[in-house]
Amino acid sequence: AGRCSGLKLLIFRTILIYLCVLFAMRLMGKRQLGELQPEELVSTILISNLASISIESEEVPVTASLIPLFLIAALELLGSILSFRSQRFFNLMSGRPKTVILNGEIDQNALRTLRLTAADLMEALRGKDVFDPRDVSYAVVETNGSLSVALRTEKEPATLADLGARVQRAQATIPFVLDGQVLAENLTICGKDAAWLERTAQASSLLLEEILILAGNDTEDYFLLKKEPRQTAGLRQGGGGIKRIYVCIGIVVLLLAAAFYSSFRVQQFAEDISDDIDTAMEDIRNSDLTGARQALAEGAELCDTMREGMNHLLRTQDFTELEAALRAADGHLELNAPEEAFGELRRAQVQVETLAWLSHRIL
Repeated sequence: AGRCSGLKLLIFRTILIYLCVLFAMRLMGKRQLGELQPEELVSTILISNLASISIESEEVPVTASLIPLFLIAALELLGSILSFRSQRFFNLMSGRPKTVILNGEIDQNALRTLRLTAADLMEALRGKDVFDPRDVSYAVVETNGSLSVALRTEKEPATLADLGARVQRAQATIPFVLDGQVLAENLTICGKDAAWLERTAQASSLLLEEILILAGNDTEDYFLLKKEPRQTAGLRQGGGGIKRIYVCIGIVVLLLAAAFYSSFRVQQFAEDISDDIDTAMEDIRNSDLTGARQALAEGAELCDTMREGMNHLLRTQDFTELEAALRAADGHLELNAPEEAFGELRRAQVQVETLAWLSHRIL
């Protein structure tokens, strides 16, 4: 029966943790399911470790894993909202894309900065079906570690050279402004300067801070996208993210309430079991072994009730060890060995004091 009960508990904890992790990942959004940014990788690793600990360790309370799990989810959501609203914060958390090939020339300083070997670079290029770096117009290592490649115009599929058409541009289309932040290096690559940028913004009656995306090449062709008003953007991105943060915080509050409830139950249990132990010891002193055994039986039953009723929130090992000590004392009394029973009861008193101390730590 005990083995069957343990199996049921393991199945229940596994299903519960799986559903909670799945819910937390859904709260963090689909970004988490693709290639990960550094902070996303950290949160994913932490969540997986917390889930495995709670599933494998029956003595660890479920709340000990669920509370930090949803706190991590809330922090990840908060970080994504701040990254959306501030390019500087995004750069701080995730870094900046780094150009490694420009016009067929490999930037060895960039490779050293990224700690990327030539073999790593060639492997990444082969993953893009590029075998000659000279065919690359522009290659950049993104913040998630992937390599983005733009081929030279004449090397692209169905090339203009094959069609006999005149090549109008030499550079790939790359961003000049992202979320109001000017990428000066990209302007220089395409032979443009701050004055061209100002003229382009003025032609659309915009300030640089009002531009979401401005991309172009070494021709006068460009693509410009204006930022939406803060209210609209907030409703689409920030508002939904904030609501998800509130959901995570609400779950944490509920879990904390459950933890406080379990702490209160342990304190009550410690008081009740202490009374049973004191009664048993007093009965032993008075040579009333029958009364002592009755008190011990009530204490053991109380331990069993706590272990079965609170095993999803509390450490079950403490109640199991305490019950074993009480039953061992009862066994000594059955053999008319009160001194040995006293020793077991003193050990049980220490365990009760430990439980009472742990209850003040909530978990």
